[in-house]
Amino acid sequence: MTDWLNDDQLEARIMRDHLVEPTDTALNSIQPASIDVHLGDSLLWQKPGQVINMQHPERIQYVGHEHVGEFEMKPGAFALGTTMETVNCPVDLVAQLVGKSTVARHGLFVHVCAGFIDPGFSGQITLELYNAAANTLVLTPGMTIAQIVFSKIDTPANPYGSEEAGSHYQFQTGATAPKGDLR
Repeated sequence: MTDWLNDDQLEARIMRDHLVEPTDTALNSIQPASIDVHLGDSLLWQKPGQVINMQHPERIQYVGHEHVGEFEMKPGAFALGTTMETVNCPVDLVAQLVGKSTVARHGLFVHVCAGFIDPGFSGQITLELYNAAANTLVLTPGMTIAQIVFSKIDTPANPYGSEEAGSHYQFQTGATAPKGDLR
């Protein structure tokens, strides 16, 4: 059985560990066992027509936008987005980004598969946005986009970002393209 943090525990950890920042936004976004996070204003799209070798992500060409306002995602579109919030996961917790039911019911996936947040990670969360709906969806920075759940681990872990971990995304800000290789 996983020991998820409840609302009181989340509030205490926000105050003590700055679990999610800005603190005032996080405190106002606490749910019974999660913290809502909001869509940021940074987006990346892969330039169309490329043959992508996933072992060489440095070769991928992107079209990027910072400080976007309202934007449209066509059916079948994929983009990298970001949370407004910064997540600071202490070494005694793990976290997972999960979709919001209302967002999913519109046909928007907010993370295709990489929703796990390691102990010691600090940064904004890159969202893997995919429109599975048959209609164009309008997304607005600041809208509630996902939620994060936190769970205790038995013993503190070697933190994400440590030399042993081989981490690529520590302290990321904005929509962040793939780094490193899959070898």
